[in-house]
Amino acid sequence: MAAISSHRLVALQWADIQVNGTRSLHEKLVLNLGLPCNDTHMPLNWTEENLLFEERGSSYILGVSGEIAEIKRVPGFDDVSKSLTNAPRLRMIHNLDGPLTLKNQYEDIFKLQLMASQLATPLSEITTGRYQIMFGSTKILSDLLIESGGVYTLVLQKVHSKIVGNLHTITPPAQLHILWMVPQIIVMAISEIFFSVTYLSFTFNEAPVRMKSIISSISFLAISLGNVIVVLISSAKLFNRQVYQFLFYAGLMVLNTVLLIFLSVRYKYRDQAEEAISPETQLPPDPENKTGFDTPYDQTGNLAANFLCPKALD
Repeated sequence: MAAISSHRLVALQWADIQVNGTRSLHEKLVLNLGLPCNDTHMPLNWTEENLLFEERGSSYILGVSGEIAEIKRVPGFDDVSKSLTNAPRLRMIHNLDGPLTLKNQYEDIFKLQLMASQLATPLSEITTGRYQIMFGSTKILSDLLIESGGVYTLVLQKVHSKIVGNLHTITPPAQLHILWMVPQIIVMAISEIFFSVTYLSFTFNEAPVRMKSIISSISFLAISLGNVIVVLISSAKLFNRQVYQFLFYAGLMVLNTVLLIFLSVRYKYRDQAEEAISPETQLPPDPENKTGFDTPYDQTGNLAANFLCPKALD
């Protein structure tokens, strides 16, 4: 099986062509005259010999030589495989000489120096986004959507004084159904329940009476600082593959777990019984006995017992 594609402003593609070794393909092409080169001689019935190779993809480009349209084979074979990093892959087929700039909405900029002698550029990995294409100071295309896992060919041609182009999707981008997130969300929800209950109970019970709210706030502040670390690392783009970034976070969690074990084996829990009868926890007696109670607290510091068993008023 083989595939052939022809690039100009629109794509003409044949896929799954039966080939045993090498095959010469003769096809009659009817060209569209409604293109931005109406003064170029373009025959209505055009037959060219195209070579196909088994288990290979080949590309041809319809170009202009002088005032006559011609078809050229792009050197080499098409690489339609997805990137191992799931990043989009892009190549240019062109007849231009000069600097080409690609810029997306995230301010990611990719620059290439095009040479007319090099019909096609190698496949390059770029980031996802909507791109604006500039040749020198001239904007050629805008709002080109480049998605993760896709393989694309950007065709740029200069016809007389005008530069035209189009983006062709060679391999469709990666697609993942949103329901695949359900198992992850369930696991995260369960782990969050176990973790949140534990640390909230610990911080509240172990904090001094007059600092329980402050200590609880500090625990939430620590969580926010962890989110800040994630934002800083992602913005700095320290890793060229996202898997390495996740492994780095996993390493930080392992380090955090080791530190927690080291501190927990040395930790001494506060004596809650002594806390209950501590003078700091008792309110001063009511001299006017407005409530009808001897004291808001009994000898054990139990406020609820006094309110449940009030002293009868005379």
